[in-house]
Amino acid sequence: MFYNYGYGDIFNQSLYRAEMPKLVSYIRLFNASPDSSAFDIYANDALIGKNLSFKQFTNYLSLPSGDYVIKVFPSGKTTSPILNRTLEIPPNSILTAAVVNKVDNLSLLPVFEPHMSLNPTMTFMRFVQLSPDAPEVDVSLPNGQKLFKDLEYKDITGYMILPPGNYTLLVKVEDTEKVILTVPKVIIKPNRFYTMYMVGLSLGTPGLQIVEALDGLSYIK
Repeated sequence: MFYNYGYGDIFNQSLYRAEMPKLVSYIRLFNASPDSSAFDIYANDALIGKNLSFKQFTNYLSLPSGDYVIKVFPSGKTTSPILNRTLEIPPNSILTAAVVNKVDNLSLLPVFEPHMSLNPTMTFMRFVQLSPDAPEVDVSLPNGQKLFKDLEYKDITGYMILPPGNYTLLVKVEDTEKVILTVPKVIIKPNRFYTMYMVGLSLGTPGLQIVEALDGLSYIK
């Protein structure tokens, strides 16, 4: 199943620290933890993601660059965070911060979006492997063309340029024809950047699935 998420420019004054350079960056949060309940997420003790369920994104938040202490709690809780780490947000950057792995071993994976020029006739697509128990995989088209290969857990590919259209993606065990996930009717439009996140579990519930995200690079100016 595919999802598209939009952009909301939310600036929280409580996140501003005087020592930070005042160069605005953009961050959104993504719950990719397969066995999680909903999360509340704080940056420097300010709430930036509320009741974020598995496969959900926040809108993009505009923040000054700098170091942020990111704390993740079960929704409604404010003590004993289940994840506590520092995230550096560089100046003039766009990123998705994904909460990954199972709840008993959470981590935070920053997925940066490079600054690139849009092409009005082409589409840019990349793939991020966030299933903690999946084998190494290749991503192919039904005609056998490999789009991405040799992807381990937490691997982030570069962007591939594709013509707009309707695609079927086949996720296969690396260097085999064994298909572990088929995603039909992937409609990609021109002049956009997409990231395909593989989430879920290969040997459990929820099963493997793809979450499609329209990157902020497509519309943040």
